[in-house]
Formats: sequence, C-alpha cells, structure tokens
Amino acid sequence: MLSNNLRPSSIIVFPAFCLASAIVASAALTHLLGIVGFTAMPYVRLVVVAAAMLFVAVFLLQTRLKPTLASGNLWRAVLALQGLGLVYLVLGLLRQNSHFYLVTDLAYLAMFFLTFLLGAWCYRIGRLQFSYATMLRVVLTLVGLTSVCWVFDLQVGTPPELLILWGCALVIALAYKRYVHACLLLLAVVPQIAGLNRALLLAIVGGLMIYFFSSAWVKKIRLVCVLTVFLVVLTLALDGLGILQGSSFERRIDETLTLLSAEEGGDMPVPLQQRLYEGALVSQDIQQSMLPVSLLFGMGAGYTLDMTQSSDSSVVDSQLLGGQHTHNIHLLSYALLARFGLLGAACFIFIFLTCARRSYVLFKRIPTDKSTVELLANLFVVLLFLFSIPASSFLFSSMLLGYFCGIANEARLTGARSRLLC
Repeated sequence: MLSNNLRPSSIIVFPAFCLASAIVASAALTHLLGIVGFTAMPYVRLVVVAAAMLFVAVFLLQTRLKPTLASGNLWRAVLALQGLGLVYLVLGLLRQNSHFYLVTDLAYLAMFFLTFLLGAWCYRIGRLQFSYATMLRVVLTLVGLTSVCWVFDLQVGTPPELLILWGCALVIALAYKRYVHACLLLLAVVPQIAGLNRALLLAIVGGLMIYFFSSAWVKKIRLVCVLTVFLVVLTLALDGLGILQGSSFERRIDETLTLLSAEEGGDMPVPLQQRLYEGALVSQDIQQSMLPVSLLFGMGAGYTLDMTQSSDSSVVDSQLLGGQHTHNIHLLSYALLARFGLLGAACFIFIFLTCARRSYVLFKRIPTDKSTVELLANLFVVLLFLFSIPASSFLFSSMLLGYFCGIANEARLTGARSRLLC
C-alpha cells in the first residue's frame, strides 16, 4: 500500500486539484498556444480528466485495486447507469456513431463511477479535516486568483465548476447567517461578474429556494431582506463602476428581457434559436430511428448532430471534429434523451431529486462540520444540474459530479449508521 502521505487530508483536496488544473491549463492554452474562449474548453476538460485520473489511480493503489463499495440509493443509480453503458456502447456501434466521441462518452461514464468511489473513500478518511472555514478559504483563494487574472486582462477562463462551488459557499454562508463571509464571496467575484452567465444565477436561485422553503417564516423574512440589501448595493456599485457596460452578462440580460417582452412572432436570440434547432434534430432522429429502443436507451454513445446549417457560428467553430459532427447538445432535456434515453434520464433525475431533498433536510439542522460537508456535496450536485439546464456538457463532463455524489451517499449512510458492504 502507498504511503499515507499520498492520502488526501480533506475532501476539498480533489476539487481544488481539478479546479487548479483547469486554471493552469486555461492560462497555458491562452499564452502559449493562443487558444481562448469556447475553443479552449475541450482541451481544458481533457486536462481536468487527466488530473482526475491521477487521483483515481492513487485511490485504486491505496485500496489495492479492491475499493470498498457501499449501498445506498445514489450508489444504485450510478450502478444502473454503468449497466446501461453497455447498451449505449452496442447502440453506438450499430449506428456507426463517431468513434472518438463514443470513446469519450464511455470514458466520462466510467469516470463518473470511479470518482463516486473516490468521493466515498475521501469522505471516510478525510472528513474530520473538513470545516466550513476550510471550504471558505479554498473557494476565496481560487476565485480570487481568477479575479486577479480578470483585473489584469490575462484572458484566463474561470472553471464553471469553480463558480458552482462559489455559489454553494455563498448559499451556505447565507444559510449559516455568515453575512460578512457572503460579502467577501461577492467581492471576490466582482472583477469577473461581467463574464458570468444566466445559468449561474439560475443555479444560485435554485439553491436559495431550497433553503427558503426549508426555513421558518422568521428566517424567510430575514433572507428576503438580506438578499434585497445585497442586490441593491451590488447593482448600485456595478452601475457606478460601469463594469457591466458592453459585457456579455449585460448582453444576456438584454436578450432575456427582450425575449420576455417580445410579441408573438418576434425574433428570438440566436442562442435560444440554436438550442431549439438542436432539440428539433434530436426529436427527428429519435422518431426516425429504432423506436421504442431509441426512446428508452437514446441514440447510443458517440451520437452527434450535423450543425453545418446552424445560425450560431460559435457552436460550429468550437467543435473538435467540425460542425458536421457536433457532439454538444445544449438543452439538458434533449441531451439526456439523446445520450441516455428515458431510462438513463430517469437515473439522473433520481440523483437530482435525492440530493435536492437531502439539502432541504440538512438546511434545517444545526451547522456542524459533518453536516456542512454533506450539505456542500448535495448542494453542489443540485446547483450543477441547474447550471447545466441550458448547457448540458458541463454536467456530463464534470469530474466533480460523481465525486460529490459519492460523498453525499457515504455521508447519508454514515448518518444512518449503515454497514459498508465489502
């Protein structure tokens, strides 16, 4: 067995390592190869996968290639997806899908399984070293680092999962009435707020809604008042500094307001047109394929769309294999149907609902280090799902989804004093 020095001292080590790897990869691609924006995203993901595989390799060696498996509802959902993976492989081969994306789809599914086991293992050996303060320090350090890059216009992308982790820390700080910490988190992200998107706001609002419904009326009134003050002060500050003027965030807000106020038959924003166009192609392929197999199991691993007729050039330009073999399906609902079918989608929905319900329960409890780590794990899964509704690739390519699912499952079993199955 490897030295104990290689064991993570806290459950936050793996996320911090993956996120730091993404930041370094983004910086290297920008300043060494001149690859920026959406074009750099696939390469950054490959680096993060490599970093995760390094951790998984250490984990397997630590356990002598015999990891301890646990029972639990989340574990059963993960196992069901692994079993369905064989069906996705067969369908992908029968439909002659892209071999490159077939391999990557199955690799991501396998990493979901392995990072789940890694998360459960890290929780068992490292949970005592985790605390609310540790979480806050890590998040502020990484977000602060990326904000410095934004201030000096170094064109280093902020990993979406870091923003989700930041959103979790913000929601938890508000739930724990640590308003000074919430202000620090908001200040840390201000330099890059112009580059944020609507999906992050949706995710944070979703997390706050779970806390809102789980709390007593007095806490609900307090939360509304605190959020109102935060939003008013933040809006006035951003308007005074002119940070949002001409930014992508302002453009997205304008698109949303235009869509909400547009009359019937009015022009829709190009990103929304693109998502609906992708959905129409997916529905058409499912209907013209092997019904009901395609509906139940999807279109197989490696399924791609022909986006050469797309009106959104950014989608075509960011594809590794070109627009004719577009693998990314933006809307999560269509992506789940295309990649996993109704059966696989049911597994993902079950994971989301389980973590949302557990977050609701944990918000009611007195804050402790043990409850904080479990809340963080469940809340991260919930916010990641919400964040991925308009951009599904963030969910499927995440190395932290399985990891935090494993922690959530293990923490729930430990709380219920369940026995581990070897």
